[in-house]
Amino acid sequence: PRTPYPGVAALLPCLGTAAVIWAQPTPNKLVLAATRPMIAVGLWSYSLYLWHWPVVSFATAIWGPPSSAMDKLGLLAACTALALASFYLVEQPARRAEWPVTARRLAASGAAALLIAVITIWSAGFPGRFSPQQQALAGFINYDHSGVYEEGTCFLSPGQTFEALQPSCLARGPGSNILLWGDSHAAHLVDGLKRAMPQATLRRATMAQCVPYLERGQSAACDEFNRRLPELLREHAPDIVILSGNWTRSVMAPAARADLFATIAAATAAGSRVVVIGPSPQFDRPLPHLLIASSRFGVDSDGHVPTMFFAVDAFLRDLLKSVPQTDYVSLLDLLCPDKHCVLQTADGAPLAWDDGHFTAQGSELAATRIVAASPALSSAGTISSIGEQGAAQSR
Repeated sequence: PRTPYPGVAALLPCLGTAAVIWAQPTPNKLVLAATRPMIAVGLWSYSLYLWHWPVVSFATAIWGPPSSAMDKLGLLAACTALALASFYLVEQPARRAEWPVTARRLAASGAAALLIAVITIWSAGFPGRFSPQQQALAGFINYDHSGVYEEGTCFLSPGQTFEALQPSCLARGPGSNILLWGDSHAAHLVDGLKRAMPQATLRRATMAQCVPYLERGQSAACDEFNRRLPELLREHAPDIVILSGNWTRSVMAPAARADLFATIAAATAAGSRVVVIGPSPQFDRPLPHLLIASSRFGVDSDGHVPTMFFAVDAFLRDLLKSVPQTDYVSLLDLLCPDKHCVLQTADGAPLAWDDGHFTAQGSELAATRIVAASPALSSAGTISSIGEQGAAQSR
């Protein structure tokens, strides 16, 4: 996977091919018999190359990326069948046909192709073929999350440093003071937590691609960001520290566990109670795509959260159950009971705008349930029930 290609790595097969052509070998009958299947595939290969793009693209758009060997074999069989049909019914007859080619005909066919392309682009892909509900969902595909996540001020990009955090992000306010620390999976909770705990002060320190502990292989900016946590805790002494991140299997490594414990210990040593928010529901494709495919093609909307996240959730729950002054809140338990995930909020908005980051409506729904499930957070401020009222359990 790490080999750049094409590049120097492409030189060996190219030189080998050149050597075979230059030598002009005369293979015996046994060699011809052995290579005949490869020769046949070579003849069909261009048709196979052309067909695999639309087949795989449309299949992924409708059913999601192929995950099992049977899915992949099925796609290969479909591509092969279409390639053989076009090879024998279109390509070969076209090779034998005696069609006079003139500049006028070439210009006319090129102009027709260009006109079709221009009309399709100008019409934005003919959105009228979708229902109003599907068009509303499609509007979330280009969702602008920057304002909701406070991008560039309280939610830093990997190119920024801790000093870029605006003073307002860490300002002390009335009521319980709560510090939210983590990556984009912390930032996507900000809007909802503010609404769910209106009497508390939410202080935010989040950075993209930066889980809330010193994980090996993260950027230097992220390492520096996380190393500032003990100093920040001593200076601001929040009542509660919320840790949230894009938890993956990497947290199961012994070094990662030790670093996570160190982060929690720094918070509890400063007198803060810790609430760790588990993995968010993450889907095998952008959720608006899944919802449209479910509505338009009847695709089953269950089973699109990789099992890895449930395994990580169980691991973190068990890991943190006996850690002093620390609560663990399972978002998967709250949003995916029995692995049937909430996909839309009461107003029809998708829970997430991509494969796992909450919309403003999704953030409110998730945060309301988090606060209700956490004794520390529920006692920190008055719970608003706006996001919970009539939450749609759409699947």
